[in-house]
Amino acid sequence: MTTAPASFNGKQIRDAHRILDSLDRMDARLKIHYDRQRRHERRAFRAVVTVRIALPEVPGCDVESREFQALARDISCGGLSFIHPERLWSNEIRVCLNPEATPGTWFRAEIVRARPVHDGFHEYGVRLIERASG
Repeated sequence: MTTAPASFNGKQIRDAHRILDSLDRMDARLKIHYDRQRRHERRAFRAVVTVRIALPEVPGCDVESREFQALARDISCGGLSFIHPERLWSNEIRVCLNPEATPGTWFRAEIVRARPVHDGFHEYGVRLIERASG
């Protein structure tokens, strides 16, 4: 079983793994249809990733970004899919693929698909734009 983000509670961890398995089964059934539409082959990538979202400027507030962990589902040369139990309202993010490493591998990215899945979780499809500094 994949390590889960420290911020997930026990129920969220169980739900997240069940949701990832369910999404994988659904993709397997629709693989022929989706493969024709994709530019890059997807690979399973079950891992904890760090997501950083820039916050809008607020007078008197010096917090510039918010960072949290999510569970990755798959990866390709052009993008990444992850799930998180929160709706994200920003499309511009940074993603660290290996947060346990120093320094981690960061990418500037754009959320191109967001959809609610099960049990309050959302799945995000992310286009990786370029390598970035952490």
